[in-house]
Amino acid sequence: MMKTKRLYQAVYLLFCLIQIALLGAVYILQTLTTKKAGVNHHLRFTRTYWMHNYLTPQNTLIFSIILVLIAVVIFVALFRLWNKTGIYSKIAFILSLLWIAALLLSLHLEIVSALLVYPYLLLAETIALLLSCINIVLGYTAHKQNR
Repeated sequence: MMKTKRLYQAVYLLFCLIQIALLGAVYILQTLTTKKAGVNHHLRFTRTYWMHNYLTPQNTLIFSIILVLIAVVIFVALFRLWNKTGIYSKIAFILSLLWIAALLLSLHLEIVSALLVYPYLLLAETIALLLSCINIVLGYTAHKQNR
């Protein structure tokens, strides 16, 4: 029982560190755009390619609807499982809602979409949301096993 809890805590912390590292990598890429011409050209090409092929207004709307549906599911799960989960799961619930809000803002704010690292920012936020959702599931199962 105790091994499961410690394993979950280690995985939880690892996933949180990965989320921080992803945002750190995006920040480093953004700072390199002003210092290295090759990075700037690569990011400009990647952003243009993604904006014309994947991040069209229709796809952005579909992605936003999916994010809102995921947020509704997480809200319902949060209120139903609030007393049945541990503190790590509660933090993971809140983090996942924050990642959804960050993704929705990133999708619809023109200031963010003007950044050269925009596709990488969306990718990093999506991976962080996925890791946070995995933390929710792992936390619930670990708390359920420790009862």
